[in-house]
Amino acid sequence: MPLSREELRAQARYIREKLGPLVIRDGADILHRDSLENVEAFFSELARTEVDIDILRFTRIDKALLEMSAMGSRWPTYLVDMAESTVREWEKRLGDIRHLRTALWAPSGRMVSKEKKGWLVDKGDPAKAHVVGHNWIRAGDWWIKPACAFRDGAIDNPKGGITADDDGAYAILLSGKEELEGSEPNSIIYRPDPTDPKRFKLMKNLELRMPVRMLRSWRLQSVWGPRAGVRYDGLYRVTGWSTKLEDGLITFTFYLGRNEDQPPMSQVMRHPTAEEIDDWKDYQEIKSQFRGIGLASPPSEKQWLMDSARDSGYFSRRASKE
Repeated sequence: MPLSREELRAQARYIREKLGPLVIRDGADILHRDSLENVEAFFSELARTEVDIDILRFTRIDKALLEMSAMGSRWPTYLVDMAESTVREWEKRLGDIRHLRTALWAPSGRMVSKEKKGWLVDKGDPAKAHVVGHNWIRAGDWWIKPACAFRDGAIDNPKGGITADDDGAYAILLSGKEELEGSEPNSIIYRPDPTDPKRFKLMKNLELRMPVRMLRSWRLQSVWGPRAGVRYDGLYRVTGWSTKLEDGLITFTFYLGRNEDQPPMSQVMRHPTAEEIDDWKDYQEIKSQFRGIGLASPPSEKQWLMDSARDSGYFSRRASKE
C-alpha cells in the first residue's frame, strides 16, 4: 500500500532522529533485527509510493535517504544501496533533488510576517511577553532566530537579556557568556550584563516566587545551548542571588532552578530536530547569499533566475508556489 505524506514524514524523522544518530555513534551493529526489518519494509512500501517535489519538501524523506547514502555512512551496505537506488529513480523523473529547501516565508513557514517587513518578522508588542508563566509557549519550542521568539511573545527584546517590567522579570534569553557552566541544565548560575537595568527587576522574583521563562540561543557559550536557533527550556525559579563590586559596577549573580512538572530537559534538548536544523541552515545560507548583495527582502523566484549561480535550491522552479 502506498505511504501517505504523514507516514513518509514520520519515517523520515524516525531515520534521521532515532536510528541515524545511533548508527553514526556506534555503527550498524547497534541496530536490532526488528529495526532493520522495519527499514527494509519501508523501502518496499516506498517503491509503491508516487513521490513528487511537493511531497519531498513536506516529508524530507529525500534528506533521510541522502544522509543514509552519504560518504562515510555507517549504515549497512545493502540499505545504502537501496537508498541510492531510490534517489537515482527520483532524480530521473524530478531532476536534482540534493538541494531542495523548505518555504520559510510561506503562510505556514517559520519566517512568516503579517507586516511583510522583508527579512524582519513582525515587530510585535513587547507587552505581549509581560505575562507570568509559559505564555502559551511549550518547553522545547524552537525558533530560527530571537526575533521570531519576540514575535511570539516569549521575550520582549530580540537582542537578549532579561524581559521585565515594574512588576518583575518574565523571561531570560541566554545568548553569550552569561550562563556560568554548570553540571546539569536544570540549575543555572546566571550573570547578566552589569549595565542591564532589568537585573534589578529579577531580584523581585525571589520574593514573589515568580518563575521566568528560560530561553537559550545557539550563540550561548554553554554545553546546554542548542546547536542552532533559539530554544525555550521551560520555567525556572530564582533561588538566590549575590552581588559584587567590579570596576565600579555592581555585578549580580543569580541562581535559578528549573520547575518540576515540565517535560524533562532530556526531551527538550532534542530540539533543534533535524528538520529545524535544515530550516536554520537554509535561512543562514539564503541570508548570506542574497541579503549580502543588498536585497531588502527575501529573493523572488525571478531574482533567482537572474543569477542561477547563487541558487541554493530554495527557489527551484520545481518548487511549489507558496
